[in-house]
Amino acid sequence: ISAAWVISTGNAISLATVRYRSLSNAALSSNSYFNGSPIESFTSRNGYRTAAYHRLDLSAQRTYTYNWGEIGLNFSIYNTYSRKNPFYYRFDYDFYGNRVLKRVALFPIIPTMALNFKF
Repeated sequence: ISAAWVISTGNAISLATVRYRSLSNAALSSNSYFNGSPIESFTSRNGYRTAAYHRLDLSAQRTYTYNWGEIGLNFSIYNTYSRKNPFYYRFDYDFYGNRVLKRVALFPIIPTMALNFKF
């Protein structure tokens, strides 16, 4: 039987604090790339910190020995309490059209079972 608890502080990230539209194409006639597109302004580099990362992994293994070899049975659970750890953050819009920061998470609870034969 084994258990592993992984914890780390959140990563430092840079978030845009101001978003505005660029000038019209008439003002930037030489470069139409910025024609009304959104421009984001950053106040500081790595000025924000993501949520802390933590998870608990549990595992149990049992080995049965026979005269012809061994059978191993392993059962494990990754992220036992199914915490939605941040993988990355992105800006999105809510139902009312307000710009909000969304946290994207990967890998909820993942149970696995393995059967091993050794001859």
